[in-house]
Amino acid sequence: MRTLSVKEVRSQLSDVIHDAEAGDATVITRYGNPIAQIVPIVKQCHKFPDLSKFRAGIKNRGKTLTETLSAMRNEERF
Repeated sequence: MRTLSVKEVRSQLSDVIHDAEAGDATVITRYGNPIAQIVPIVKQCHKFPDLSKFRAGIKNRGKTLTETLSAMRNEERF
């Protein structure tokens, strides 16, 4: 993390943004007092929900679709 004055940030804004993209934070000061901080945005990955409980709750009535289609194909062939 580096510390820059407002004047330095104005002249080096593209470098500050590049640092934020790289994961570095910058503290902005006015008259030596910190007034703001530029930090990188953390991207959150959305994971797929666990569907095992949902799948366990589904009960098949009769034959499965795979079995039905397989039987229909066998009937057409003979």
